[in-house]
Amino acid sequence: MAFARAWRREMAGRFFGVADRRAASASRSDQTSLSGRVSRVLRIMNRSHRLRYTSDIVRVRTDGVKMSTPHVVFFVTKGFSTTTRVAIPVTRRFGSAVHRNRIRRRIREVLRHEIEKLQRPLDIVVIPRRDVVLAAANEVRFSVRSGLHEACARVQQ
Repeated sequence: MAFARAWRREMAGRFFGVADRRAASASRSDQTSLSGRVSRVLRIMNRSHRLRYTSDIVRVRTDGVKMSTPHVVFFVTKGFSTTTRVAIPVTRRFGSAVHRNRIRRRIREVLRHEIEKLQRPLDIVVIPRRDVVLAAANEVRFSVRSGLHEACARVQQ
């Protein structure tokens, strides 16, 4: 728990600048208010934003709109919950758990910023392709953004 608090304080300093870094370490009340702002920014992709059940993932893959980009394949459908939920299944063909988790983190980071811009709650399955391993971060970011917006536009029609 203490580690999480220290990590939030450090991220707050990076995100909000030096003045707020001093404020974050000043007093307990400042930490609470600052962590409230930071948690809004950092906790966009928490557990409530994940498709966790196989049945949900299968439903999105069968009923959803498919959109392919050079680095990922999207399946998007209208969501039943109040938030947009995302699944990023990465199979063992991508390598060890370290490599698979790195791929998930790269895609999740781009999605974290893009999900806030969506109009309505959606269920999204993002399946990475082999090219995502060697691609530059900017290429992945562009590919995920363009594919997500295109798929969302098709769903909302």
